[in-house]
Amino acid sequence: MKLFTSRSPVTVPCAWRTGMGLRPAHSQLYVAAVAADKTALAAMLQSAGDAARNARELRLANPLILADDEALLVRHGVIDLTRPALYAWPGMVHNKPIGRIEPDGTVTVPARWVMLPKPGGLRNCEMSIERLAT
Repeated sequence: MKLFTSRSPVTVPCAWRTGMGLRPAHSQLYVAAVAADKTALAAMLQSAGDAARNARELRLANPLILADDEALLVRHGVIDLTRPALYAWPGMVHNKPIGRIEPDGTVTVPARWVMLPKPGGLRNCEMSIERLAT
């Protein structure tokens, strides 16, 4: 399986946002996908509306050079690199959900972002992930 990521937010279907408990105003989310290849990725995105455009925006990721949010998701095991699925999140924002969209369209929320305070006040906080029971 390969990891595909978007470096900028992608327009996603309303069903994804409502399944994650987000307001409809969050029309764009960061997306990562685990798929065998680009063809399998396009097939997973078929239900997402404009599959061709969304598939173009997702690029094959180098596991050694991931953005901070993607690296945290992989390190904490939220993104399972062994089974195909789409993952979406509105950015690294405290208490915001991280959604997993299965190939059949089922949306679950396996985790959420949390801000961990460090000594020195709010400027020294770091983002982490809290796993939720699924």
